[in-house]
Amino acid sequence: MSSADYLNDINKYKALKSKLNKIVQNLKYSIGYVNTLGNTLRNSYSIDDDDTPVETRTIALRTSMSDTYTTLTKKVIPAIDDAIASSKKKYEQALSAERAAAAAKKKAAAKSSSSKKSYDQRVKERVDKIPASIPSAERQKLIDQIKLEERNK
Repeated sequence: MSSADYLNDINKYKALKSKLNKIVQNLKYSIGYVNTLGNTLRNSYSIDDDDTPVETRTIALRTSMSDTYTTLTKKVIPAIDDAIASSKKKYEQALSAERAAAAAKKKAAAKSSSSKKSYDQRVKERVDKIPASIPSAERQKLIDQIKLEERNK
């Protein structure tokens, strides 16, 4: 994967974490409201201190919400934090590898460029030594032969 892919993953994890934090906050408030509802039901509608069916369902709802809250805060969000940290490390490694590859490519291009200049210089030096008195057709044959020889070096 490229560094851009890892950066995209990091941003997705952060967006997910942000949404989950909002859900956790709302869930926390809801648990408080369900607790208040349970207390109100117990105080207002209990008969001989026995739970009413509505109160029983309220307790089950509160338990379920608390379990969800705990799972999100203790397992899911920390797992997302771990994934973000892991992706950041992989991003840095990929970025370093990409920079090294770019530097190697630049170095190879510079080397290729310098060898091309050397070729052109060598050809020019040899062509300059051809006497001007040679007829142009023979001169061109000599130039072509010089180029071929220099290319094969």
